[in-house]
Amino acid sequence: MGKIVTITFVLFAACVALLYAARHGDGSSTAAGAAAVGVRGGWGAMERGALVMAAGLCLSQFWQQSLLIAHDACHTGITRKRKSDALIGAFFGGACAGLGTSWWTKDHNEHHAATNQVRKRTSTNGQGVIHPQSYTR
Repeated sequence: MGKIVTITFVLFAACVALLYAARHGDGSSTAAGAAAVGVRGGWGAMERGALVMAAGLCLSQFWQQSLLIAHDACHTGITRKRKSDALIGAFFGGACAGLGTSWWTKDHNEHHAATNQVRKRTSTNGQGVIHPQSYTR
């Protein structure tokens, strides 16, 4: 589990570094910076766009890893202690990925109780897709 958490925060750090470089770096402050992007005299729009796209890729992977950690925590699969895993799940699910773990736990338990029975799941409102009102319960 420690490797997954490390990878998750490395992805976040890479995202921040890439966005910082796209916003503040011009590539001309050092010869290495200019050589890294293959230009002289600063970064153009294409280079900045590539940095932002790379940052977006890192951010999406960070969110995905955070949700995997939160998923395992909500199943008490990390420490096997309900309170510890609830804190881990709240941090990675809520703070890092923006998903409320209490909603997720309720919906996921309902999913396991009524797998492939769309009409019995309240979160789908009998329609097969997550219904917006299920977030307010």
